Amino acid sequence: MHSFERRAEFAEVAQANIETMFGGPHPAWALSIGDLQDTLPEAEQPGSVDRVVLDMLAPWECLDAVAQALAPGGGAGLLRGNCYPDVPPGGGAAPRWAVYRAGMR
Repeated sequence: MHSFERRAEFAEVAQANIETMFGGPHPAWALSIGDLQDTLPEAEQPGSVDRVVLDMLAPWECLDAVAQALAPGGGAGLLRGNCYPDVPPGGGAAPRWAVYRAGMR
């Protein structure tokens, strides 16, 4: 999993959340700081990404970069509000999602 944060202070929060959830850094998680449309092409090869979840105010600004990064048959989704997958410690199986209030979990 690769997370992208536009601002360093949000990256710090993301890092702290991961370390709290997993008791330290997770070996299957990477974090990049910068605009997704600029940093995604630098971080991932074209056609190499299976899934993209956009949780931002203007996801349409990133569609070209996402389209280039997605592997054939890959998928993209949008999140609104507080929506996070339940991922078992240590990674493993695909996350489970449950719908609640105005979002998913």
